[in-house]
Amino acid sequence: MVKLISKMGLNKMKKVEKLKALNFFEKDISKNLYICDNLVNAGKSGYAVKTIHFYTSSGEPSNEYISFSENVFNELIVEINTDNADLISLANKKIKSDFQNYSAVKIGTFDTSFFDTDLFKNYFTLNKLHIAEYGVFANFNRDDIPKLKLPNNINIEVVKKLKNTKYIRYNDKAWDGLKSIAKHSKDDDLLFIVLYDNAMAGYLAAGNSYKNVYDIINVFISPKQRGKSFGTFLTIYFSDYCYNNGYSFLRYCCF
Repeated sequence: MVKLISKMGLNKMKKVEKLKALNFFEKDISKNLYICDNLVNAGKSGYAVKTIHFYTSSGEPSNEYISFSENVFNELIVEINTDNADLISLANKKIKSDFQNYSAVKIGTFDTSFFDTDLFKNYFTLNKLHIAEYGVFANFNRDDIPKLKLPNNINIEVVKKLKNTKYIRYNDKAWDGLKSIAKHSKDDDLLFIVLYDNAMAGYLAAGNSYKNVYDIINVFISPKQRGKSFGTFLTIYFSDYCYNNGYSFLRYCCF
């Protein structure tokens, strides 16, 4: 079982300077190669990690930390590498406030029993939990999904059996791999198309990854239509669709 320790007086989660973090983790490069690789290459062209930040209670590098990283798939990856209950609580608040900006949030922790602690449950209500060989997949309560009200000129369509649709002929470069997604899709995979004034503005592709669990494969908005919250509309619509149809979804993925 997880033993979480509260350190009285802690009220901040301070970001560690990137160079300080790199110098600290390089001292044990064999153990921290992946971390150092991300710190050096985050944001570079062709690299999957866009940003990575480490947080401690003091702002100084430590082997006890919480990291937040973003990747090119618009996922937020949170690694909890501490038993400091106060620091974890502050991280939970940050996740709660930021999660709807991402297609998925993945939380890594030292023990899956963490998700059964009051510290976690005080912030998130698990609706369903699936334990698989490669991770623990969790749904949160429907109340955690923001309410969606689409403007009159925006509509979202759900497409099934993608191999039999027109999207298998779409240009991969123009639509960020949509043709390939449709070509290699399974019958249970789903495509959510956002229409703006009856014209396609973007899509969210979701794959049936495990039993009745759906994972977001890609979210793409046409460059000319960005900045209008279409990605947020798609993600919320997808989450609500899964609840309405009894599916679990990886809006949060805990591993």
